[in-house]
Amino acid sequence: MGNKLEILKMIEAGNLSAEEALSMIEAVDQAERIEQYEISDIKVTAETITGSDTSSYKDFDIALIASRLNVEKSNVDDVTIEIMDSQTRELVPKPEWLVFKEEGSRISIQEHRPQSLNDLIDFVRNSAQILKQTLFINIKLPMHTVVDHADISSVSGNLSMIGLKGLDLNLKSVSGNIHLMQVKSSKIGAKTTSGTVIIEDVKCANGSYGSTSGKVKVNGEHSRIKLKNVSGGIQYDDSGDVKEVVGNSVSGKIEVRVKAPERYNLKLDSISGSIDTSGFAVVEKESTGRKHVSITDRSTTYEITLGIVSGKIILDSVV
Repeated sequence: MGNKLEILKMIEAGNLSAEEALSMIEAVDQAERIEQYEISDIKVTAETITGSDTSSYKDFDIALIASRLNVEKSNVDDVTIEIMDSQTRELVPKPEWLVFKEEGSRISIQEHRPQSLNDLIDFVRNSAQILKQTLFINIKLPMHTVVDHADISSVSGNLSMIGLKGLDLNLKSVSGNIHLMQVKSSKIGAKTTSGTVIIEDVKCANGSYGSTSGKVKVNGEHSRIKLKNVSGGIQYDDSGDVKEVVGNSVSGKIEVRVKAPERYNLKLDSISGSIDTSGFAVVEKESTGRKHVSITDRSTTYEITLGIVSGKIILDSVV
């Protein structure tokens, strides 16, 4: 609470912008989350967590400050963790501030570095330079491993997943990017404050993706998807049979492409921006400049709801 009050004082004094303050509050929350973990002796090496039942489901609880993280499927027999220099990709010894812990099917990794408010401000303002000096943590999973639950967060490090199967995946970063590719999961959540969210070739029942000032770009197959952004822009291309799309932005562009847009109920609204339905619906214009589309009789199953303040909404068929 004390750090957050300091952030508010810095805004009043003109030492922090509103965007920096939002990132700072997220960073303070992340640092506080890490401090809640109990640091204990770890009985594993920096390279491999042994004794794992590779046919069982795995849970991951990972809280990082600046380290980059990738989780991928690989031809390994056990869950394997590689610690590398982020620039050279050469293996390095595990530092004392990087804590591993395994309890049954649950694997935890925490980055316990001393963090003052000034340290966190430096992370937010100079994340690009700091990332050149951080570690790259690469987690390799056996091909048949399923991630039951993953709760992964970072202040400034990038987060990525490749080729995973999961049930409930949650990723969050303040200024780092989030990238998922060829992931299959019942539920996926990915959120960043100023980074970019890129979701490629993903199959998901319920997906929720957002960035405050970065871009959100998603393609793949979803049953239901929620997209949120303030100023960076949203792009969604569905290659499956999405039932429900909900997207909101303030000043960014929202682009949604689906198969057969004419079968969807539509609720599109723009206060001062524009709406382009590519001929799949008529846009109503009010004298105030507000534009909207409201169609409720096309389907009982398919629905698209998009809202924007001053940007642009584009609805079209997927190529």
